Amino acid sequence: MPIATYKIGDKLRDESSDAVAKLAQSHAIQIISGDTHGAVGEIAKCIGLSPHNWRGEMTPEQKLLTIQGSPHCMMVGDGANDALALKAATIGVSVFGSLDTSLKSADVALLTPGLMPLVTLFAIGRENQRIMSRNFRLSIAYNLVFGALAVMGHMTPLLAAIVMPISSLSVILSSILRKKRAAR
Repeated sequence: MPIATYKIGDKLRDESSDAVAKLAQSHAIQIISGDTHGAVGEIAKCIGLSPHNWRGEMTPEQKLLTIQGSPHCMMVGDGANDALALKAATIGVSVFGSLDTSLKSADVALLTPGLMPLVTLFAIGRENQRIMSRNFRLSIAYNLVFGALAVMGHMTPLLAAIVMPISSLSVILSSILRKKRAAR
């Protein structure tokens, strides 16, 4: 007759469901884990993933094959068994507290615990895409206008030489000003 029983496991962070819900609004979320099917199923249920969006008891090689079969995907991991998949993913993200092996294999290392930093990472990525797109349009417009003026002979070579670096400065200033507004 047992005197005591112990259940050992990881506790899900409080913000996990919210973070996964926010990410699932614009991305497909899957769990591929080496943990038992039962443990992974419980976590998936807690964060609102359907049964076909998770798999447990996966080897590092199976994770690698899954990632290789999913073009343009992000892999988030923390252990040595995630290293191959992190390296193969379009973007590998190593979470706070990860082993050195996964840190070395990842493109991004999160320095804050939990899943909310992933939400922030996506928000930063979207903002940077908007800034780059705007700067690209600004640069094209600037070069078309002043290039046309130069070709038509409405600018001296000296003026063209002065105007071209201003194009680069305007893109840099546009980025700096947008970043300052986003930080507020």
